[in-house]
Amino acid sequence: MAMSPNRENIKHGLIFVNFMTASMLGSFLAGALMKRGRPEAFMRGVFAVAAAALAVPMLLALDTAKRPELKGQPITSSGKLQLIAFCLFEACVGVFWPCMMQLRSEYVPEDLRATIINIFRIPLNLFVCVVLSNVEALPLAGMFGLCVALMLASLACQARLERLARDRAASRRK
Repeated sequence: MAMSPNRENIKHGLIFVNFMTASMLGSFLAGALMKRGRPEAFMRGVFAVAAAALAVPMLLALDTAKRPELKGQPITSSGKLQLIAFCLFEACVGVFWPCMMQLRSEYVPEDLRATIINIFRIPLNLFVCVVLSNVEALPLAGMFGLCVALMLASLACQARLERLARDRAASRRK
């Protein structure tokens, strides 16, 4: 629904390939970024780009009600823009996972890691269940708005982690 709000004819296989390629490129980019610096330093930018990428479908969804149904038509230019935004988001996801694994290995003690990760999965899974069971109640623009808000919250948390890491490194040098 998000990729074809006006019921355009889209090629799901091609979209899937684009998403997987973007995610793979993001993983390669993560490797290059981690060679140049610590994830604490650059992940704020990744979250900012991800939020901007998700803002595109949010803004396009706000305009969807004004457009006619295009059932069976090829993907529109706004659909292509949305596809590019989703691919950019997938690239950010590709950067996120390797960096998050490095951060997790540094900040979460190994003997408690599995327990802590499982504890954090409980509210995550509850959130997913609540959202998915009420997906019809929230319009598409609202869903993407929520995603943008959560990306911005992640950016704020990452900024805090960066400050804590900087303070930690400064105290070690003393």
